[in-house]
Amino acid sequence: MISIIVGFVFGFFASYFAQWPTPPRQLWNRWRFRRFRERRCYTLPGSKTYIIPACSGDTASPYVSANALGCVKAITGMLQQSGYSEGHDFDLVFPNPSSDNVAEDIRTENLILVCGPRRNQFLASLLDEFPDLMRDIVFDSDGPAFVYRGKRYTAERGRDWGLVLVKKNPYNLRRKLVILFGLTSVGTKGAGLFYARDGSASDRMRAADILESTHGEIEILLSVEHTEDRQTVRRMQPLVLTTTSRQLSPVAPGTS
Repeated sequence: MISIIVGFVFGFFASYFAQWPTPPRQLWNRWRFRRFRERRCYTLPGSKTYIIPACSGDTASPYVSANALGCVKAITGMLQQSGYSEGHDFDLVFPNPSSDNVAEDIRTENLILVCGPRRNQFLASLLDEFPDLMRDIVFDSDGPAFVYRGKRYTAERGRDWGLVLVKKNPYNLRRKLVILFGLTSVGTKGAGLFYARDGSASDRMRAADILESTHGEIEILLSVEHTEDRQTVRRMQPLVLTTTSRQLSPVAPGTS
């Protein structure tokens, strides 16, 4: 009996440090992650996830802005906190800044796209192929503005607008496609913070209760308030577009 107990303890710690089989703590974190994501629309199916931000093409930094980097950091932090490891469970992929060169085998997995179609060439190519993914959004060619469900939104002093979209991946309907972007880079950062931060959990749940489709998809429009230097998000306010124009409570980005 003692030998069995000693063997179990030894095997437990050996597996914990060797990472195979999956350590119990990591399994617990993954279970908690699935529970914590509140609603079906926010839960990523059990598969590898690829984060695909817009790429600058610069050798010094592949990110198009510090705010885009902040968005990606929020997402990777969420995944790592939930027991997912970079390289094994998720990875970063930087597409060509002027053309779509994302590999076919990546397209069929869970995808998180950062920045809008003007910056992210993979998203632009995706919308050319599947225009219904964002059929309620019309981009303004004259500046940072878009029309969403018939209403025009423009960037103002101290406020940007962001969108969080969770859809089925059109290349593989068993996987998820998450799109995070704003009118400007600070709106993109706000979308990423809202999607990933613990402090936004209650508003994510409430938005899903109102907006989530029967297929587990959702679109959330965000008012993103920021500092004058456009580097710090002060709060994100989801606007639920219903017949009563109901608004949810403001969310401070640093709340956890």
